[in-house]
Amino acid sequence: MVCIGQKQFLKALELLHNVVTAPMSSLNAIAIEVYKKYILVSLIHLGQFSTSFPKYTSSVAQRNLKNYCQPYLELSNSYGTGKKE
Repeated sequence: MVCIGQKQFLKALELLHNVVTAPMSSLNAIAIEVYKKYILVSLIHLGQFSTSFPKYTSSVAQRNLKNYCQPYLELSNSYGTGKKE
């Protein structure tokens, strides 16, 4: 959050990525909130967001994060296509 506030978006993306891809046996609220921020910071800094996870992401995160963050994923899709809904 400090990196985001200081507009150090590349460092923020790295740190957020570390949380999303960290080993986890069950999904927790921290991972969900971090994934939401990861989507938004990706859009701000890169102008796009990839919904695919790296191979080393836990299966729990891969199966569940997209379900909990659907509005953010729809936003990133709309942002990328330029569609207004």
